[in-house]
Amino acid sequence: MMSNLDIPQTYFSASRNLLYSLVVIFPMLFLYELLGFINNFDTNYQIRNGADALIRQVFTIFGPNSELLYGLSLFLIFCAVGYKYRHTLLNDEINIKFLVLMIIESLFWCSGLLIIMKGVSTLFLATPISVDLLEQFYLSVGAGIWEELIFRLGLITVLAYLMSSIFRYGKTFSLLVSLIFSGVIFSIFHYIGAYGDIFTWHTFILRAFAGVFLGAVFLFRGLGISVYTHIFYDMVLVSIPVMGLTS
Repeated sequence: MMSNLDIPQTYFSASRNLLYSLVVIFPMLFLYELLGFINNFDTNYQIRNGADALIRQVFTIFGPNSELLYGLSLFLIFCAVGYKYRHTLLNDEINIKFLVLMIIESLFWCSGLLIIMKGVSTLFLATPISVDLLEQFYLSVGAGIWEELIFRLGLITVLAYLMSSIFRYGKTFSLLVSLIFSGVIFSIFHYIGAYGDIFTWHTFILRAFAGVFLGAVFLFRGLGISVYTHIFYDMVLVSIPVMGLTS
C-alpha cells in the first residue's frame, strides 16, 4: 500500500492508496451498519459477520462500554487517515471518476473469480443459513469489509513486515508467504463457531485459493478494490440460491 502524502494523479496508483480505499469503502460500511440495525431491530440476538463479531468480542474486555469504544476506534482510524491526507481532502483533490472506476474494476475481478470457481465445478461452497435476501446481502457486505481488513490488510501487512524487517527475508518471499498463509487462515476461519461450515478438504482448498486470489487483488490493486470484489462475489453466491436460480 502507498503511504505518500501526495497521492499520484493516475488511476492505477491512486486507486491503491489507503485514502481512496477508505473513501470508497465508507458507503459500504454505512450500509452494513444500517442493514445491521434493520436486521437486528427488536430481536434478542444480533446477527453479525463472523470477522466483525470477532473484533467486537475482543472489545468486550472493556466491559459495558465495549460497543462505544469499538465505534470510537473506527471513528479515530478514519480521522487519523483524514488528518494524514488533510491537504488532499481540503483541496477537494479526490477524483470521483477514480472511485467509480474502482467499483467497476472490482466487478471485473469478481467475474474472474466466479469464472475460476465455476470452472472447477464448485461455485457454491456453502448453503446460505437464511433465505432472507436482505440478511444475506447484509452479511455479504460485512464479509467484504471485515474479512478484508483482518486477513488482507491486517494479516498480510503485519506478517510481511515481520518477515522482511525483523527476520530479514526478502520482500518478494515475505509477501508470497504472507499471501499463502493469510489464504489458509481465511479458509480455516469459515469452519469456526456455531455457524461454521462442515469441514471438507475440497471446500477448504477452494476457500484458501479464493483467499489467495483476494490477497493478490489487495497487494496489486489495493484494499478498496479487494473489499468490493469480495462483496460482489459473496452477493452473487448468496443471491442465486436464495432466489432459486440454481439448476
